[in-house]
Amino acid sequence: MRQRPIPLRAVTIDTAKHNENGRDLFRKAELQGRHASSNHTTASNLLDLQGETDTNIQAGEQFRLSSCQLDAAKAYQKAALLVSSEKLNKQERAALLYTEAALCLDKLDSSLAVAPFSQAVSQYCQASKYENAAATEERIARIHETNSQWESSVKHYQRAAKLSLSKKFSDNMSERAACLLEKNGEYLEASRLYRDLAFSCASRDLHRFDVPFHVLKSGILLLAQGGDTSQVRDLAQKTCPCSGELSFLNNLCDSVTRKDISAFADSLYSYNGMHELTAEILTALSKIKDLVCGNNKC
Repeated sequence: MRQRPIPLRAVTIDTAKHNENGRDLFRKAELQGRHASSNHTTASNLLDLQGETDTNIQAGEQFRLSSCQLDAAKAYQKAALLVSSEKLNKQERAALLYTEAALCLDKLDSSLAVAPFSQAVSQYCQASKYENAAATEERIARIHETNSQWESSVKHYQRAAKLSLSKKFSDNMSERAACLLEKNGEYLEASRLYRDLAFSCASRDLHRFDVPFHVLKSGILLLAQGGDTSQVRDLAQKTCPCSGELSFLNNLCDSVTRKDISAFADSLYSYNGMHELTAEILTALSKIKDLVCGNNKC
């Protein structure tokens, strides 16, 4: 005879009880801190500090269960400050606790999470955990990007690229920064980043397919700012010879040099590169068209 399944009972969380537990533990941690500051024996002092740290972490967990994210963040930050002190000197542990604090604050307001995430980056760097630091920098960059703080976002994406030893991750961060610069009309800096990406991808066989697209973007953005056509030709020739992108950039350079709008239109019509002309590229091409037309109406 088949047994009927046992119904699952809903799990209820007593938030008030967890909040009360958190406050009791936080007060206990404060008392432990006072005791540690009055204890001059090194061994006992270290034990007191460790005990205060553990109690703060427990308080943070209780506050988090009660959805008191601000109090949880304060408890985790206090614990992080203790473990990063000269006496305990546990930077990686401190970085993890600052990250926990940031995650709590992120639920309230993402901009509040930036400060503890930045402290986590500093602690990871001191512990020589550069990949973790790079990943945290990416988190900060994404917060700024979500909040439309483009300049700060670009800065943190570039920091993430510099910190990481992984070529793939570093290139992804640089490309993200270049895209934001491109969208906000910072063409010269974006062109430089795309150029560096082209050379980086050219040095790795599995990423050679991406080279023509980076070259295409770098060249078009440079031309849109009135850049030297010889630099564009040279970059394309070095990195993606015998490609549709190379032919397209050469044709564009010719039309810019001769101020020939018909040649410009022909180059667009005959484009046969591997990569699609994105909306951002088309915006830059419209600026090149204006340079080709000059004072004449096209």
